[in-house]
Amino acid sequence: MKRTAPILALLLAACGAPQDHPRCESDAACAAGQVCERSGGDGVCVTAYRLALTAPAAGTWVGGSVDVSATVEVLLASRAAPASIELLAGGQPAATLARDPSSGAYQGSWSPGAGTAGAVVLEAVAARGTHAEQRSASRTVQVDLGPPVLSAVAAACTGGCRRDGRLRVTATVTEPNVSAVTATLDLDAARSVALARQGATDQFAADVELGSYPFPHFERAVQVAVRAADQAGHQASAVASTQVTRMRWVYAAGAPVTSPAVMADGTLVAGVSATSEQLRAVNPEGTEAWRLTIGSSFITAAPSAGAAAIWVGSEDGRMYGRLGNGSTIRYPTAEPLPAATLFTPAVDGADVAHSTSSARRLYAAKADGSLGASSPLGDAFSGSAVVDQSGKLRAATRTATDTAAVRAFTFDGAAYTQDWSTTPTEASTDCTRIDAPLAIDAAGNAIAACGNGQIFRLSPAGAATFLVRLTGKADGSIAVRSDGDLVVGTNDNLLHRLTPAAGGGHEERWTGAVDLGAGVTGVALTARDASGVDLLAVTSGGGLYAVDGETGAVIWSTDGMSPPPLGVAALRFPTVAPALAGKLPTAHFGSADGNLYAVVVDGALDAAAPWPKAHHDVRNTGNAGSPLP
Repeated sequence: MKRTAPILALLLAACGAPQDHPRCESDAACAAGQVCERSGGDGVCVTAYRLALTAPAAGTWVGGSVDVSATVEVLLASRAAPASIELLAGGQPAATLARDPSSGAYQGSWSPGAGTAGAVVLEAVAARGTHAEQRSASRTVQVDLGPPVLSAVAAACTGGCRRDGRLRVTATVTEPNVSAVTATLDLDAARSVALARQGATDQFAADVELGSYPFPHFERAVQVAVRAADQAGHQASAVASTQVTRMRWVYAAGAPVTSPAVMADGTLVAGVSATSEQLRAVNPEGTEAWRLTIGSSFITAAPSAGAAAIWVGSEDGRMYGRLGNGSTIRYPTAEPLPAATLFTPAVDGADVAHSTSSARRLYAAKADGSLGASSPLGDAFSGSAVVDQSGKLRAATRTATDTAAVRAFTFDGAAYTQDWSTTPTEASTDCTRIDAPLAIDAAGNAIAACGNGQIFRLSPAGAATFLVRLTGKADGSIAVRSDGDLVVGTNDNLLHRLTPAAGGGHEERWTGAVDLGAGVTGVALTARDASGVDLLAVTSGGGLYAVDGETGAVIWSTDGMSPPPLGVAALRFPTVAPALAGKLPTAHFGSADGNLYAVVVDGALDAAAPWPKAHHDVRNTGNAGSPLP
């Protein structure tokens, strides 16, 4: 016994057993979990194994089969590592964990039985049913075997979904262990939006700003996939659909309507081909603000807006101004007047409105009542005046045989002086009637589109340079890009981008002119958007085309839509109003069908372009020096 005691002490210390552990003659004398280990003649009750669960982690959500692993430390040299151990779930055998000879770890899988839910206690056990049985510390996992129940999935916007509208996505999720509810629009499959629980209910909702998504379409059905996931990783999904359109609103004027001038507060003012109530103001949301009778003749040219008045030319030969207080002035006041068309007035830096007349006159007016007029010219004006960066006026005239001239005028506050008159000519062919408004480039040159397809550049001193001859004529103003290229739409259905040619003159920048299927009646340049659109074009057939100005590719259009959203009559030039709070910009088009259309676009009017649209800016001032939005 004296020789045995030190050996037993060492054994007990190695096993982590207390020195006063009971001596034994057999395993039956030991407590559960211990065996009688002998050294020499005496035996002592000791623990044979130490176990630890290593996976799954405590608190893990289990939704099906889960990997389980454990370690077994053998505390007695006389014992070998068991070939397998067991997993207990809720105290009941649930799985066998086999030993991996290479790592010594015990691994297996456990699948909760049907109907299992909530907290389940897991333990690893070795040598179950013997005196050597030893269990690991327990850990609790959460079991959820059923997927969420997803219902009542919907996606809609109040009043219909505009391209820049707010889409409300809602869903009912019946699931006590929800981890996430998300919505994904097929406009961007890589992006999801989280739906939030509405109070203590099973309702989830999110507001999605459609304007933040790419939308290279005029209109299309947008698919919204809603997914609900629980803590255990189960998912349920459902899809809702909603129609998204760029059409913001339509104002019915009742007769052919011009494109509008846009006031500082967003109000639109347009003219109507009617004998009364010809001047209409429309709020940014499409409701009428006011209407005003201007004489008894049609208004066929777009209004312009100065700081103190809205100016408009009438078919009765007069220019009218609506002042800020609602009163109206007119010029000239003499009766009778010859039948004449007055074109869109240009507004100079002194807030003087200048209107050309087909009766060979050039009129000036100010809101304070001071007026001026030119002496009758030998030729009639054929389009509106424009103002260059120096404050001089340019305007086109025509002879009785439609030979065109471009003229420059200086206004001294009371009278006009003609500075020069040039009939552009190329290879002995004179420019014919110029109906499209002139454009002014960054250097102060006027760009004129002749009725025979010729395009000329006229310097501030009146020297004409031939640029190109197209197969059709431009009915709308040429747009001048920031790089100096010209964008021209012609009545033979073609849209051109013209760039300086190596040998002089201009040539097509794109592979070829783009056929828009009907005569092009107006173009406008916009800031380049995420889809590559930086050019809008409208046609005599009611078509709207959004074009990549770099390549000439049509990114989206109304082509082929039934019914045609913008009608089938001629659209006037685009006016792109700045974005209102929380919205994208809006392009407005007057139409010969009697409607004023408002369409959501992604880019504002291109402020880097010297002449981005007819009459230059959103107020239609025709003034190259007017700031752009």
